[in-house]
This record gives sequence, structure tokens and C-alpha cells, in this order.
Amino acid sequence: MKARCLALLLVLAAAAAVAGCGSGDSSDSSANAGTSAKEPTRKFEAGKVINGCRIEPRTKCLGADLHHAIVEDARLELANLTKANLSGAIMPRAIFSGATLLGANLSGANMNQAFLNGANLSDANLSDANLSGAKLGGAMLHGANLRGTSLYEADLNHAYVGRANLSDARFCHTTMPDKSINNSGCP
Repeated sequence: MKARCLALLLVLAAAAAVAGCGSGDSSDSSANAGTSAKEPTRKFEAGKVINGCRIEPRTKCLGADLHHAIVEDARLELANLTKANLSGAIMPRAIFSGATLLGANLSGANMNQAFLNGANLSDANLSDANLSGAKLGGAMLHGANLRGTSLYEADLNHAYVGRANLSDARFCHTTMPDKSINNSGCP
């Protein structure tokens, strides 16, 4: 009788293990399709879907709601995120090279050490964002709001900043579009 009970327990344990397997499988894109990006403690991995937007290169998520999403090291090069809401998002080391973020809301976003080379951020709201150590070489920031943005050690070499609001932006060891170094906000 003990042998039968032990065998039954082993079968149940194996079934429970199999049933739980795959619940965190990143290949299932539908797993996060309905997930709200309003949970700042949840970490989303590259390739996952957040509110219908797949986090991957060349994705097209116009007007997507990704506020407070956590997408560390995300690869979104050449993505089209026009008018997307990325306010408060945590995206350190994310790659947005060549991406289109026209009119996107990135206010308060953490984009520390992000790669935005050649990205189009025209008319984007980057107020109070953290762009420390970010690479923005050749980026289009025409009409962008960078008020209060942290640009410590950021590289704006050849970036176009016409009509951009840089009031109260914080500079220290920042490479400006003309290749000069701005240390006006260094302690």
C-alpha cells in the first residue's frame, strides 16, 4: 500500500511540474498580450508583448501605452514608436538606434546608457528623463522637450537640437552637437 501511495505521489508531483513548465516561456508571445504596463515592479524581457507591442527591432507600435514598463537592455532599433507613451519607463541600455519616436512621451523615463544614435525624437517629451551616458549621435531632437533632463556624460555629437527646450537640463561631461564639452552642471 505504501508503494502505491508513493507511486501516486510521484505521478502527481511530475504532473504538477509539467503543468507549471512553460508558464514563464518567453516564446509564448500571448502570455503578456493583456499585461498592463502599469506594474513598475514587473520586468519585461525582449521579445515579450506589452499592451499589444512586441519588444523587438523594427516593431511598429504607434501610440502604444508602455508607461512604467521595465525593458532593460531592450533592442528596439529601427522601431516605430510614434506618439507612444513611455513615460516613467525603465529602459537602461536599451537600443533605439534609428528608431522613430515622433511626439512620443518619454517624460521621467530612465534611459541611462541607452543608444539613440540616429533616432528621430522630434517633438518628443523627454522632460525630467534620465539620459545619463546615453548616445544620441545624429539624433533628431527638433522641437523636443528636454526640460530638466539629466544629460550627464551623454553624447549629443551631431544631434539636431533646433527648437528643442533644454532649459534646466543638467549637463556634466556632456558632448554637445558641435563636439564641445558642457560641464555647466558639474558639482
